[in-house]
Amino acid sequence: MNILLLDGRKEFGHSHGELNHTLHKKAKEVLTALGHNVQETVINAGYDVEAEIEKFLWMDAVIWQMPGWWMHEPWTVKKYIDEVLTAGHGKLYHSDGRHRVNPIEGYGTGGLLQGKKTCSRLLGMRRLRPSPEKAIFSKAKAWMRCICTSTNSMSSS
Repeated sequence: MNILLLDGRKEFGHSHGELNHTLHKKAKEVLTALGHNVQETVINAGYDVEAEIEKFLWMDAVIWQMPGWWMHEPWTVKKYIDEVLTAGHGKLYHSDGRHRVNPIEGYGTGGLLQGKKTCSRLLGMRRLRPSPEKAIFSKAKAWMRCICTSTNSMSSS
């Protein structure tokens, strides 16, 4: 299987993004040892947009590794998504799937990457006990959320 690993680590304050980077490196090591073809992008190190589009066309599955910042991906990952997907118009997708004949239906079906899989590994923190009054991060526990899906969007005219 051709697997694209995207490392969305980001330095923040005292954190150097090493946990996410370590998990990214371990995934590469394990997947390579299992015989998969692996390409990677460390987003913070820079990337070539056209090369990234080619990686998406090449891959069978993509694994996103990143920290959870304010319940979302870091801005560098969002920038990567915006730049690569915008430039990928016509190769990665052709529209958002809607058509003027019926503009309410079909949203999200304009993708061209049929049968691909994606997994997002998002690391963050949570409090041990819910307490809106005492949001103390010293009593936080690390969590990792892994969301795996298939991209089975259909082309529409």
